[in-house]
Amino acid sequence: DKKFGSGWKYAFEAPTTRKMLQAIGRMIREESDRGIAVILDKRAARFRKYVEMRKADNLIKEIEEFWGA
Repeated sequence: DKKFGSGWKYAFEAPTTRKMLQAIGRMIREESDRGIAVILDKRAARFRKYVEMRKADNLIKEIEEFWGA
C-alpha cells in the first residue's frame, strides 16, 4: 500500500472479494437452502476481513456432520 496507495484494494481485493461472495451466494437462493463453500486456495486467507472463514480440522468429517450423514 505504501507504493500503490489504495490501488491494491481497488484493483485486486474489491473485485476478488465480490466474485468470491457472488460464487458462494449462488448456492443459497432460499431460506431453506444449505451449502458448504470449500475454498482450497491458501491465498483466500487474506480475505478473512471481508468473508467469514474458518479452517476445518477434518474437512470430510465436518461435511458429513453438516449434511447429517
